[in-house]
Amino acid sequence: MADNKLELFIHLEGELEPRTIEVSTDTTLLTAITDAGIPVTDEMHVFAGDWDEGARADTDDDEAEDTHEPEVLQNRLCDCEFGRPPRVHCVRCRRVRVTVGHNGRERRRAFSPAATVATVTVWAHRAFHIDPTDAANIVLKLCGTDDLPSIEASLAQLIEKGNCELCFDLVPKDRIEGQR
Repeated sequence: MADNKLELFIHLEGELEPRTIEVSTDTTLLTAITDAGIPVTDEMHVFAGDWDEGARADTDDDEAEDTHEPEVLQNRLCDCEFGRPPRVHCVRCRRVRVTVGHNGRERRRAFSPAATVATVTVWAHRAFHIDPTDAANIVLKLCGTDDLPSIEASLAQLIEKGNCELCFDLVPKDRIEGQR
């Protein structure tokens, strides 16, 4: 039987660019991560794929959190549900506490580190009752900056090492792009 290979993208907290490694699908998560030169510690959580449950979540509960659980490091890659492209997120945070501000109000939710900016954006549009026709022009920027993170970026990529919180503001897209 032929050995199935895949190119695995490994995202680390606070690093925008992933590490990539080509590995056999029969390899365990632990082996793939260590073969990529990443030290595995007791406090590390590994999440497979991107998580979009938060986009559909209850928007009225500021204490709500995702149910996405970390993978077991002894799982073989062929048993993980990665999506495309196959990504894993290696972080110390089991959840990322996100605060989103808009028009003087704030909403909070705990998301999986594997949730993307797109997921948080959809949730925030719903939480602030933004009309779907206006939503395409209302984007997330990191608080205190003019940085518009890619909608494909995971929260794991955006958090600072050891910090399990992120803050965003919902702003008109043209206001930020016009400042550049």
